Order: sequence, then structure tokens, then C-alpha cells
Amino acid sequence: MATLMKRGEVWYLVYWRKNEQGAWKKIFRSTKQRDEAAARRMFEAFQAAQQRTLSREALRTILAEVGAPVGDELRLADLWTTYLGKAEKTGSDEQVRARGNMVTAFVRWMDEMHPGVTAVRDVDERIAAEYWRWCAEDGKSPRTRNNIQAQLKVAWRGIMAEYGLTVNPWGLLQRDAGGGERYQVLELQQIVAIYQAATKTPTPGVEPEFWPAAIQMGLYTGLREGDIAQLEWDELRVEQGMLVLLPNKTKHWGGDRAAVHTMDAPWVKLLPSRPTEPATGYVWPRAAALVGGRSGLRGFVEICRAAGVETERAPAEGERRKRVVKLVTFHSLRHSFVTHLLRSGQVTERDLVAQGNWSTEAVVRGTYNHSKLEQARAAAVRVAAAMPEVKW
Repeated sequence: MATLMKRGEVWYLVYWRKNEQGAWKKIFRSTKQRDEAAARRMFEAFQAAQQRTLSREALRTILAEVGAPVGDELRLADLWTTYLGKAEKTGSDEQVRARGNMVTAFVRWMDEMHPGVTAVRDVDERIAAEYWRWCAEDGKSPRTRNNIQAQLKVAWRGIMAEYGLTVNPWGLLQRDAGGGERYQVLELQQIVAIYQAATKTPTPGVEPEFWPAAIQMGLYTGLREGDIAQLEWDELRVEQGMLVLLPNKTKHWGGDRAAVHTMDAPWVKLLPSRPTEPATGYVWPRAAALVGGRSGLRGFVEICRAAGVETERAPAEGERRKRVVKLVTFHSLRHSFVTHLLRSGQVTERDLVAQGNWSTEAVVRGTYNHSKLEQARAAAVRVAAAMPEVKW
């Protein structure tokens, strides 16, 4: 049973909890509130969470007594180890480690603020929003909060299907618009300079032609660095004159969409010759092997520097950042792709969305829904025609 108690100027939540030895211990948790009404709202939410979990545990006990299946339940304490063991992990090793730290911090917060909520299933959008607000009150910058939200969303997504979760509470939060400046849009002359530097700057570990081709593809297709590095020969549908990404690369379109781009663009001439055997596989195997690895796919920043393009700046006075602020990464080409198209006035956001507006199930099975395919092809052609002419 929890109570509310005032110590000095601040209100505290007080409740009893068993320790590892089974003994009861009195716990005091600060609400960080001086206003009684605000503290009481937190207290009522805390009580509701406790009661809901106790009711759930009581139901599970009854079902177990009569021999009825109670279903698999994932405890919050086991969330990260389960994710590591079962989920298809995305990102580099460094990103996965950072994700683990953020999950651990959230579980620790839950242990303090909602000790009665022990199951992942019971973390809803209300709790997610409360943690979001707490992070702000704790002094975390908008950029950090956005990163926390993104990594928790990925962790939840990794275990949702396994445990029958239908809603990802972190996907319902609105990102903080004050989360720092977005990567700057590269002007065409800058992109050309970067391309020319790429043809002269060798990058250890990847094919010599990879970065020049990737830079052109970034401008003409807006594809991400990893998607380009792991481009497969089967995705180049020469007979249809289209590039169609396989389903596992289109998570940014919801996972069941195909990204369609016309192959009537200069980057096609930079592709290596397709081997006769094997007929499938990566276009750039060495670059593909680096994606998601410990060192990751490196080289773009060094190419930008060789081209005289600044990629970072020091934090401004009063800015809550201890490290440098990134201005340009490969993702800047994606921003440039969209910006240059919208500037042209010939392409709308609807066209950009329509490029991925058909099911990839047809791609996997080798069949086509011709109506949707024609719509996607028409949108891709409009996008290609609207791109500015560049003298490489």
C-alpha cells in the first residue's frame, strides 16, 4: 500500500517492497514536486499501476490453479537479455550498446517509480509519456530525449511479435522539435565536390568504386548508406528499368513496402559488371560486410573533408552538448534528395511516398500487381525527371 508524504518542501511516494532476502523494506521515492496537487496526480497514477498489476497477477494465479494456460509473459527485468537473444538487432555494435544502456535506465526508473509494473506488456503510452516528461525534468536535452525514444522504440519492436504485443508505446510519442538542427542540405556544387574527392580518396576495406557510386545514388534516390552498401543484384531489375529494394531494407516505409527508383540515372554507369556466377549476392560485398559491424562503414566524413566540406562544429556557448555537433553525414544526401525535388515544383511529397506504394510480397514471389507497379514506376519516372542536371 503506497502513501504520500511531505519531507521539507518536496512530496515523496512511500511504499513497502520485498528485498532479495524476502524481508519487507520501506521505500521513499521523491516526486520532485512541491505542489501537492501535482504530487497527488503522480501518486494516483502509481496506485493505479500497482492495482492493475496485482489484479493481473491474481488472475494468473487463478488460471494456473485450474490448469488453464496463462501465456508467455516477459518481465521488464528480462527485456534486454531477451532482446539480445531473440530480436533481429539493427544498427552497429556501438548503437546496440547504447540501446542497452537506455533500456537499462528505463527499467531502473520503472523499478523506482512503478515497482508494481513488472511486465513489458503493462508499459503503455501513459507510462511512456511520463518517462518522456521525467527525462526533460531530469535535464536531458531534446536531442537526447529523441534518441532515447528512438532506441526504446527499436527495442520494443524487436520483441513485439514474440510476445503478442500489438502497440509500441514509444511509437506514439511525438519527437521533440527542439532536438537540434537537422543535417544540413548539401548544395549541388558541394555534392559534386564530394563525388570528385571520392574518386581520388581511397577508403580501406571497401571497393574503390563504392563511394563514388553511393554518393550519386544518395542524391538520385535518397537511399540510406546501409541500403546502398547492401544492394543486391536481384534488386536491380534491368528489364523493368527499376531499382526495387527487398523487404528487409524498407523498415522506414513500415517494412512491407518496396522502394522503387528508375535506373535511368548516372549512377547506373558506376555499377560493377554483374558476375555470371553466382547470379545473386551483394553488388559491393566488402562494403556490405562492414554494415552493422564493430567498425562500421567508414570513409564518407574523410571524403567530405578532402572536398573542403565541414562535417561538424563545436557546441555554441550555452548549448547543452558536450561533444561536437554533426552537420553533414551520408544522411545529408537523403535530405538533399528530398529538398531539391520539392524545390523543383514538379514533384510533391505524395510522389515521394508513392515511390514505395506497392507490396513487396510480389517481389519475393516473383509476381507483380501490374496496377500498383505502374503507379510506382510512374512516380519514380516523375522523380527522376525532376532531378536537376549535374555535371559530374
